[in-house]
Amino acid sequence: MAKERKPRRRVRTRAKGPIKSVYGTDFRYSVDYESESGTSCDGTCGDYMCHHGTITVTGIRQVVVSSLVSTMGYSQTQETGFWVDRIMTALEVWQPDVWNVHIGHGYYGQEVQGITMDRELACRCDSQIAKVAALKTLTAKVRLILKLEYGYLLPVIAKESWIRKSVPFKSLVFGQDEHYRRLSPRIREMYQNYPAKWPVAFCVTSPDGKFRIIDGYHRSSVCEGRTAIPIITTRRTIDPIVQVLEQESTT
Repeated sequence: MAKERKPRRRVRTRAKGPIKSVYGTDFRYSVDYESESGTSCDGTCGDYMCHHGTITVTGIRQVVVSSLVSTMGYSQTQETGFWVDRIMTALEVWQPDVWNVHIGHGYYGQEVQGITMDRELACRCDSQIAKVAALKTLTAKVRLILKLEYGYLLPVIAKESWIRKSVPFKSLVFGQDEHYRRLSPRIREMYQNYPAKWPVAFCVTSPDGKFRIIDGYHRSSVCEGRTAIPIITTRRTIDPIVQVLEQESTT
């Protein structure tokens, strides 16, 4: 009598806990900005501490997306935080012109009382976060993220299923050596404190046992020398001689 085959267990990744909103969240402690201080005091403060300070924000210096995710309340060990990070990165929330600095009056005069994301972009983030949280499988989440970031799925991976793996750095394939050497030092610096438990790359599993990166060059590059790096890769092996997989990755 033939042995009954058990159905393959689907990997479920439903979000834990309530979904936090980007819209309305104060990110003042996560956004690095430049400012100039002054005073409008006319001398009436006398010998006491001046209460007429002024502040002018001259620009947004840097936005580290993983820091924004932490501000929203997602821990660095919480998988939902990884998907939120990927959504916010794909929607380019790191651009300096999408932030609003709110200046108000405090005890010593003017002060930064909040930094929020533009309403339209924040609502787009919230919409995509709700979509990914509603998806039940890892594969569905990966497809959503890749389509959001690149606008389409490569035909070679469009119907693939995805799994998590922990692999040594030496098993990662960056494709073109020239591109690897040209990785932006500024972007690499932003990923120095990238949460260790979050996947660093989406990869294609190669027949030789290595993993070709299709998204996550910068995140992966800061893991050099590590023996256990979390990635998300295709369940099946795919012939790496597919020229389209040599395309550049910028995150």
